[in-house]
Amino acid sequence: MEIRFNKSLYSRAALESAIVDYQGLAVFVLREDENYFVVNLQDIDNEVVERIEDEFANYVLVAMKN
Repeated sequence: MEIRFNKSLYSRAALESAIVDYQGLAVFVLREDENYFVVNLQDIDNEVVERIEDEFANYVLVAMKN
């Protein structure tokens, strides 16, 4: 699964913080291109696979406020 975050809206620090907090639910790989931070999720826990994309994105939004 791949989730893209526009660099004009999200910070790398917020993404890195969220990845640390979610690390037990999947394997996260963060990379970036010119306009986006790209988070690849692999080996996702079966109990959260249906909702992890939305939950993770929401968590990053909250991290942006902190």
